[in-house]
This record gives sequence, C-alpha cells and structure tokens, in this order.
Amino acid sequence: MRRSLPALVLISAVVVHGQPAASSPPAPTRAVSPAVAAMLKAALPPVAPAPPATGPKAAKRAPGLRETDKPQNDIVRLPAYIVQEARPPVFREQDIYTPRALSRRLAKRYYPEWYRAFTRLVGFTPLALLLPSAEASAMAQFAEDERLRNKAEFSEYANWLKTSDPSAGTAFKSEVQQTFMHWSDLGWSNKSR
Repeated sequence: MRRSLPALVLISAVVVHGQPAASSPPAPTRAVSPAVAAMLKAALPPVAPAPPATGPKAAKRAPGLRETDKPQNDIVRLPAYIVQEARPPVFREQDIYTPRALSRRLAKRYYPEWYRAFTRLVGFTPLALLLPSAEASAMAQFAEDERLRNKAEFSEYANWLKTSDPSAGTAFKSEVQQTFMHWSDLGWSNKSR
C-alpha cells in the first residue's frame, strides 16, 4: 500500500488537472505591483552584476534543506508558501454585542439562573431602588475585570521597561498604579486623576 500511494497521488493529479503534476512549485506572486517595482528599481543606483565565481569554491554549493533532510518514510513535502492576506480583525465582546445584549450575556456568565430570576422579580418591588439588576451588576463586575486585566497588562509592560531603563520603568509603573487605582473618596478629594 505504501508504494502505491505516490502513484495514486500522481494519477489523481492527472485526472483532476488533466495534465501531469509539475515538479516545481508555482512562482510566488510579488508583494508589490509591477508598476511600484519598476519605480523602486528606477530609484536604485545602477549596480553591475557580480562576475560568475570560478575556481574550487564555485563547484561547491551548499545543499538545500530538501536535499539533505530526505524523509525515511513516504511523507510528502509541500513547498513553502507566503500568505499575503491581511489578518482578520480581532473583536472584543464590547464590539460585537449591543449594550443590552452584552449585559444579558454577562449576567448569564456571572450569575446563576435563580439569581437572574430573583432580580427580575425584585424589579417590580420597592427593593429595586436598593438592589441593582443582575445585568447592571454584571456590567460593573465586567468593568472591574477589564480594569484588573488592563492593570496587569500595563504592569507587565512597566516591568519590561524597568529591565532596560529603571528610572523610566519606575515612573511608568507609578503612572499605571495611579491610572488603575480605585479611589475610595468618590471623587471628593483634590486629586487631579
């Protein structure tokens, strides 16, 4: 079965494409258009091509990895390709959902069903003034989680900066702590931040 596998691949390539499979991979496309390549080539200073090498070093050529690293089994080596497409955007939950849908999703994440039902019932009583809804408290908890995640991320950046420049790293670390600190005075102090 192993000896017939390469023959099967070759036959399937002939049947699918109608011609024998080429042994060399297709030429990769250029990263820039031909017009831009011509403009770049015109801007470069003229360079004479190097003369062909002669002597004993000309005969020695470094073998490629494909020539030296031959597999012992029937593994098919595919040619390397360069992907030139843009990466898809990475969306956050806040970007995907509407505020109402996000609050409902977060309430399902943070609280059990009985608590969500309880806060819906409390919404029809005077206790609604004292007890926030599950959606509102889930949004507050999500904001706190985001604050802590951002603080940890920027603290890590500050530690990286400390390794190269200790004074700048210390200043950046104090700015991070000031930015992500919880103030217990509800804004009544004279702090500018």
